[in-house]
Order: sequence, then C-alpha cells, then structure tokens
Amino acid sequence: MTETMEMEKLLKARGFEWAIRAYSPSDKAVAHYTEKFSEIEKFMVDRGIGNSAPTLDDLASLQDSNPFKLDAFLEALVSLRSSEMIVGAWRMIQGMQLQSLELTYESAASFALKVSLNSPYGETEVYSTNDIDDMNFVRHLMKSKSGDRPIINGFFALRRPKP
Repeated sequence: MTETMEMEKLLKARGFEWAIRAYSPSDKAVAHYTEKFSEIEKFMVDRGIGNSAPTLDDLASLQDSNPFKLDAFLEALVSLRSSEMIVGAWRMIQGMQLQSLELTYESAASFALKVSLNSPYGETEVYSTNDIDDMNFVRHLMKSKSGDRPIINGFFALRRPKP
C-alpha cells in the first residue's frame, strides 16, 4: 500500500472525510496531506530531532492505543499551515509541556506566534510562525487554573472523536 493510500485510509477511519472534501481540488487532498506529512519528517531531521518524527505506522498504532491523540495530530495536519507548528503540535502530543506562548497581532499588518516547549529531560524547543492560518494551534490548547495561576497544557482534538 502506498503512503498516500495509507494516509487516506487513516483519514477516513478517523472521520476526516470533511478535510478531503474541503480541500480544493478534493481529488488532490490526500496527496497534499501526505506531502505535508513528509515535510514534517524533513523539518524534524533538519532540526536534529528526526528520531521523534511520526511515521504512518506510529499513527496507525495510535489509532488503536490512543485515538484521541491521533485525532489531535490529524487536526493539526489538516488545519495548520506550517510544518514547524505541526511539529510543535506533535511534540506536545508526545508529552512536551508548553513553557511559554507569545502571540502578537496588529490589525491587517502582522501576526506572530511563538511557543516554547520543555521536555521531561529539560530540553527546550521553540516553534514559531508568521502565518495567521497557524492561529488554529492555540485553539487546540487546554486551559485551566491552579488557584489563581493560569495553566495551559496539552494539545487536544477539537471535534468529537469518531467511535
């Protein structure tokens, strides 16, 4: 089975037919998402974290072990523009914690988003974008409070998962 066929099977199995239909032209959607997936690996290799890059086998395993994480990743894949922010989402799904988030916006002039993530081993990774379409990254973050202290943790799927 080709990578494109595997990606299509995964998207459809998790209820992402809407992402295929919404892409224009829709007959190119799966190839586009497969190419984006390959760009993620290249970005991670260039960053020196290629051993953490997701594979289609990893995603298929998540379908069985933790479909909620798979849905969060697939939502990032189909809704975020830059490979860098998709990788940031993947790293959070893998367990990295959000250390800081900076968002700057000036009406019709500029947009900047920068997130710093910490690993359980004390490593820090920074991901940034100037593409307003990557604003969707923020929508996936879970917010809460501990007393009066703000907490943002985890990267989660927005839609209700397919049973």
